[in-house]
Amino acid sequence: MWEKFPNDAVLRRKDTKKWYAVLIVIEPKKLGLEGDAPLDIAVVRKGATEREGKGYLPAYHMNKKNWMTLLLDGTLCDEEIDEAIISSYDMAVK
Repeated sequence: MWEKFPNDAVLRRKDTKKWYAVLIVIEPKKLGLEGDAPLDIAVVRKGATEREGKGYLPAYHMNKKNWMTLLLDGTLCDEEIDEAIISSYDMAVK
């Protein structure tokens, strides 16, 4: 969590201190989406297979080759989000 962005947070491994997810509240237009209501997103490391489709976007404010954005607005089911976060955690090794 940052003082300037109290609704955002970084998830990092305790053993390597590497980030595996960033949780952000963002304006839809910053993602190229319509609407005015702030969106909750997670930016995670891309797994072995790149996800595509509704709810998966290029990474916001991170390397788009290695990271992707997940919409946390109900578009993706909990299992998809859990799988992406676990995969990202597993990839955050030295």
